Amino acid sequence: MMYAKSSALALVALTAGSCHGQTTFLPGPESSWSTDFLPMGQGNGIAVSPDGTRLYATASDGTIGAMDPSDGSVEWTYKPTTSSTLLEGNGQASISEDGSYLAYGVTEDLDLPDESCKIVALSLPSGDVKWISPALTGACQGTPHVSSSGQYVFVTHNSAFSTVGHFSVLRDDQDGAVLYETTDANGPFSPPGFYRMPIEGNYNAGRDNNQDILVWGYADEPDATTGQQGSVFAFQLPFNYIGDLDVRPLEVTTLVATTGWRSSAPPLLTAGGQQLFWSVSRSQFRSWVDTRFSSSASGSASFERGIPSFLAPQTTPAVDNDTTPTVVCSGTAGLEFVCMNAADINTGAIWSMTLAGLVLSNPIFSTEGDRVYFAEDRGVIFSVDPLTGDKYFEKSTGAPLDSNLALSNDGAFLYFGDQLGTVVAWKVAEEVIPPTPASVSEPTMAPTVEESMSPSTVNQDTAVPTPLSTTATAPTAPRADEPTASPPTPVTPTDAPPTPTPATSGVTSFVVTSTMLVGAIAALCLV
Repeated sequence: MMYAKSSALALVALTAGSCHGQTTFLPGPESSWSTDFLPMGQGNGIAVSPDGTRLYATASDGTIGAMDPSDGSVEWTYKPTTSSTLLEGNGQASISEDGSYLAYGVTEDLDLPDESCKIVALSLPSGDVKWISPALTGACQGTPHVSSSGQYVFVTHNSAFSTVGHFSVLRDDQDGAVLYETTDANGPFSPPGFYRMPIEGNYNAGRDNNQDILVWGYADEPDATTGQQGSVFAFQLPFNYIGDLDVRPLEVTTLVATTGWRSSAPPLLTAGGQQLFWSVSRSQFRSWVDTRFSSSASGSASFERGIPSFLAPQTTPAVDNDTTPTVVCSGTAGLEFVCMNAADINTGAIWSMTLAGLVLSNPIFSTEGDRVYFAEDRGVIFSVDPLTGDKYFEKSTGAPLDSNLALSNDGAFLYFGDQLGTVVAWKVAEEVIPPTPASVSEPTMAPTVEESMSPSTVNQDTAVPTPLSTTATAPTAPRADEPTASPPTPVTPTDAPPTPTPATSGVTSFVVTSTMLVGAIAALCLV
């Protein structure tokens, strides 16, 4: 009877594995639907609700729309009422973990002396206005981030014609009121990378603190003709922070005081928030793997430069696996797409692909990490093997494309919005439809017992992080360009169970019914 129990459990495990197993990809993408929306630009994109029942697309004019992922029908749109004729939508929507609201940023009077950033929070799924924040100084930078608790929203914004950086924390319970803000006159801030509930903050002052973490640096100047010094910053709320009753100060930490690079796109935090990948000046990349973020980067790779030559790649790198990344991929500042060994990017590209256009939208991996999707700005989407560069498909969208791609939660549909105002869904894999659990009767657990039974070293950082004052002063170190590395060479009807027999060696026997088995399998498939 032990054999029957073990076999049943093995079958449950095997069947559960099949319901979460290998994705069945289509030979090529199939058009599922397209819908008229509004032009979407660089940094805009589509956010998928946690339950997968809504898509939220941001447009470059500050409009956001909710769509039904089954047919693309637009359920509602919202655009802030303003007297400004220069309104820009910044970044994508950030959705709270419980799916109850989203936040996104808009900039009023862009590039004018009195430009201001406002964060808009909408209740979901209705789209009703929850709150609009007070005007924050300067232009919003990228996507604001809703905290894991939903109580706070984090955002960077730049003023004085993008020469002064600001970081703000807003309170959801006070209609977006500012809880904390810091200003840095030494340079504008890049959009932050964000990770909810990391293992801990991977820097000295972050030890044992699993509050959400944000990491950012100084933003590069797109038309810079010389190298620019930068810095690396981080923010976490104090461990077990209790809001108004907490007397501990909030502060930004300077992780690395002086770097020889800056960035345009947010860095990627992954592996429980313990690894960091960043695209930086001169078409280079930096990585922090098995090292504190307050130390020098553990990895560096250089590729063909863009124009101008100090330009950073415009995309956030993507990895195949958020737990233990093995491959990291990104567009460069030039006409290349590359994939690197995540454990050691110093070895350069595993492979690279020369393109006819720039990659301005973030790449995205399939749910199992065995395909990476990316787009050229001329409107061509690729699906490739991240380990070999073998191409699965290359298909034109018919319009320029620089907003970010998105995948359905099961990885079956690829979503994107183009510069002409069309939102499109392509089917790239078979849909995963979990079974409905069968009703489960009480298990028969009548043991037959013949005899009674009687009754398992940390490395020191090379730099000590320091708080960033709200009146921070510029680093006194002289400007210094980093040496330019040469681009790497691309590599290229169940039967009823038998009647149990009495145990003969003090082993309890169990009758496992087929109904129990079906119920267990269905329950596992729904996990």
